This record gives sequence, C-alpha cells and structure tokens, in this order.
Amino acid sequence: MKPFFPGRVFFAAALCLVLAVPSPVEGKSAPQKLLSPQSASADDQVQKKLDAFARQTISSINRAVLPSASKKEVVQNADGTFTARYIEVDPNTLATSYRQPEDNKAVAYVGYLDYVEVEYVCTARNRADALNGPFTVRRRAPLTELIKYIKGKWTY
Repeated sequence: MKPFFPGRVFFAAALCLVLAVPSPVEGKSAPQKLLSPQSASADDQVQKKLDAFARQTISSINRAVLPSASKKEVVQNADGTFTARYIEVDPNTLATSYRQPEDNKAVAYVGYLDYVEVEYVCTARNRADALNGPFTVRRRAPLTELIKYIKGKWTY
C-alpha cells in the first residue's frame, strides 16, 4: 500500500474543477463571475444605463462635431477643384462594456464606449457640386472613451 500523499488529492480536486468548467464558445468569452438573481438584475440596470448614456453621447458628439453634415468644410485645391468634407460618428458601430476597477473604491464601474468616427469627402469642379456630393469615406477612426459610474449614474 502506498503512503497517503496530500498533493495527489489536491491535484485530483483541481483537475476535476478544471474539467467541470465549460470551455468558451468560439467568439465568446467565458463568464467572468457567477451572479445571484439580485446582482444579475443590478448588472442589467447598469448595462441599460450605460447603453442609454452611450446613445446620448453619440448623439451629442454628432451635433457638436465640426465640420458636420449640415456645416461642411470646403477648400479650394491647387488644381482649381473644390473638396468638401465632414465628420460624423457612425451610431451603428457603437459598442459598450464595463468592469469594476480593482484599485478605486470611489468608482463603482469603469465603462468603455467604442465607436467609429468617419470622415466623408467629395471633390468636384465647383463649390456647389462638392457640397452636394456624392461623398465617399476617406477615413474611419476607431475610438474608445472611458467613463465612470458613480452614485448610480454614468459620467465623464
């Protein structure tokens, strides 16, 4: 009979635990934590507030950005043509996520707003044609904004 070795018991228990955890599905991450029904609904509320804040933020950015679709910038090029341009955030690219910070007790969550800023341009022989388009995409810039969740609401 072999002598009892506690390391084998620990290894066997750890192996059972690893095998019991389902592997992540392709393209999806494994769950970060198990939630009670109460905390799951609280997390749902935090996510809903984040999504609403993000939509409002994208709308505000599109109203404030210059040059915009309603206030295009036009420049005359050296060859005599005109180029009109404007910038907007594509609301269809908006993605949100959040996590609890490890080292900041004053901030309940840190949120991430990921979106793409798109620059449109049109070059034509005269100013009016340049302003009327058609516009093509010159540049797509992926951006991430960090926000914080304090006292039940998201803020910069």
